[in-house]
Amino acid sequence: MTRPKQVTAGILPPTPPPSQGILTTQSHMAKRLAKRGYVNN
Repeated sequence: MTRPKQVTAGILPPTPPPSQGILTTQSHMAKRLAKRGYVNN
């Protein structure tokens, strides 16, 4: 019983939460748009 729990715990941490994933994607898109000149703010 303890081994499967440890395995799952070891597999879960590497995967980033959805909130961080969305924030990173937004930041990357914002940077790309800024480089292209679409963002005038």
